[in-house]
Amino acid sequence: MKGVIVEDEFLVADHLRKILVRQDVEVIDMVDNVQSAVDLISRSPDFFLVDIRLSNNSNGISLGEKLNKHRIPFIYITANNEIDVIKRAASTKPQTYITKPFNERDVIAAVEVIRGQFSNSIFFNVLTPKGKVEIPLNDILYFEADGSYTKIVTADQTYLKRVSLKEILDNVTIDFIRIHRSYIVNVQQITSRKANSVFIGGTELNISRSYKKNLQD
Repeated sequence: MKGVIVEDEFLVADHLRKILVRQDVEVIDMVDNVQSAVDLISRSPDFFLVDIRLSNNSNGISLGEKLNKHRIPFIYITANNEIDVIKRAASTKPQTYITKPFNERDVIAAVEVIRGQFSNSIFFNVLTPKGKVEIPLNDILYFEADGSYTKIVTADQTYLKRVSLKEILDNVTIDFIRIHRSYIVNVQQITSRKANSVFIGGTELNISRSYKKNLQD
């Protein structure tokens, strides 16, 4: 998974970063204001950690409202106990909260909420110039590595997302298996196979020796 930390206290942000890295989360960036956070949406993070109270009159709740429009999960970090602020924050429907002062277990628990929702999703989310697209997993034929990006191939369209095949494999259903360093395929979409390749529709994809057992299993 990939995350963004939005926190104006550097020591707090860096503490969060270290915890996330230990949980195999790639931290895209640490920023201290709403506009910088919005600019990072184009990098397709899986979730945001957002401090409700930011400096320079920057409000984390307004960022939560924007993330909702893009259907990106977020976790609020708060030390605030004002009822009106808490009510407004709750109305933006965060996945969960982390209350300051927090410990590592609090952060891990919050991240696992996100990870669990991501793993159980029947959709794969991709950010396009026209907004976020939810692709039903059943419609995906295969994933193909393309440098720092991955192609998500459906019968009608090919999408591009900055994510590794390993991250994808960790967060999709058992219908998807890796058959090559460059391919993860939807086994339900395989139409035929040969000794060293599979066919998905009219496309032939090679099976590498190291991943052949995956397909046999």
